[in-house]
Amino acid sequence: MRWDFLVDENLRVHLIEANMSPNLIPRNESCPLAQHIPFNCFNVALLTDVRKHGTNSSLLRSIRDSDLNIHIPICVSSKCNGCNEKDCSICTHCMSNEAIYMIKLAYAEHINRQNMRRVYPEEMTTEEAASYNAEQDSQLSPNNRLTRAWFRAKCVSDPYWCS
Repeated sequence: MRWDFLVDENLRVHLIEANMSPNLIPRNESCPLAQHIPFNCFNVALLTDVRKHGTNSSLLRSIRDSDLNIHIPICVSSKCNGCNEKDCSICTHCMSNEAIYMIKLAYAEHINRQNMRRVYPEEMTTEEAASYNAEQDSQLSPNNRLTRAWFRAKCVSDPYWCS
């Protein structure tokens, strides 16, 4: 594997290319992981661009609000009209712009993870997500509580979000 970096005038390091040989063909065909390394690196670079350009990133602009919606009864009930209930915090219409940005980043990372696994929130089954006691999260920061609750709710409606 060969990694080429550039150091700019501010001493910031930039990845220029990652390849296993000059023509991107793995030298060891028996190693499937080696074939995925360049592609996963490019996905990480894409997410780095998102963090650099923020909401102006084309990746974040391509994520629709409906992609972030949690389809649970409370989000469409009158209880969440004023967004005063604690359970309404995962409903997108009750989130602050900062929270929506954070959830969009989590969404983008999850969608672009390729063959990588999510580290946080930890993997769960649909049953574990449905029966989870949110009181266990009281020691977490508000952003981590929201992220974990959002992934749990997505997992309940679609197993793709469980791991």
